[in-house]
Amino acid sequence: MPKPLTKAREPEIKAEVLNHLLSEGAVDSESTIFNEFTIDRYSRRVDLAVLSDGQLIAFEIKSSGDTLTRLDGQVDKYLKFFDKVIIVSASKHLRKITEIAPQGVGIWEFSSDKIRVLKKGRSNKVIDKEHLLKLMKVNELRAASKKFRIATEAKDRNQIEYELKKISPERLRETAFRALAKRFQQSSQLFWERIGQNEVRPKDLSLLSKYSYHRANSDKKMKTWTEWLSSIEEDPYLLQASKLHADNIFGEVPPEIKKKLES
Repeated sequence: MPKPLTKAREPEIKAEVLNHLLSEGAVDSESTIFNEFTIDRYSRRVDLAVLSDGQLIAFEIKSSGDTLTRLDGQVDKYLKFFDKVIIVSASKHLRKITEIAPQGVGIWEFSSDKIRVLKKGRSNKVIDKEHLLKLMKVNELRAASKKFRIATEAKDRNQIEYELKKISPERLRETAFRALAKRFQQSSQLFWERIGQNEVRPKDLSLLSKYSYHRANSDKKMKTWTEWLSSIEEDPYLLQASKLHADNIFGEVPPEIKKKLES
């Protein structure tokens, strides 16, 4: 008996978007991937974004379970911050999207677990200083000020942005994109390491969480400690030394391991 058809959810569509980009050579392990990326001081959240080859691209996902109520406002905002905007939609929304999407916006169809490009869209290099500055956090703005030798002591965000607007659009764009790549470097690196040569799966998107890198490092550290503890349990002299000196030799002992050592 054939399995009933199910509606694709947003993570499944995102995974297939990334697989399509990989197959087309549009992204690689040097690309920065953003999942649920907030812009304009958290007023909008982009479903998926990619920074690759100096171009920032936004993907707005519309599954069959979504509505198009906010699409106009979303796309208009994205066009101010991204070089290219692409709407990836389930088949049921295509007619309406084709009617309301601005001329330069790309339109992709997700159907039968595949991506079909209906409209490539047009790139429009973002050089507006105000929007480039809004892509950065305050600490990134301060770092940029230091780089360009602009004094920023005791100044709030608005004051720092005012001073940085003296920088050329090209240099400001480069600085903003570098700040984004650095901010998401660890999560993107973890994502690419886990993917390897395999296809992206919906669950892989969790690797793009800003906390995923720290969780992975914590798990790796715990595994190292557990393996080390197992190796010394049969040596009473080494076990005694570990109780006295483990913190100094290996850094802070995780609480779970310390309990075992002290038992």
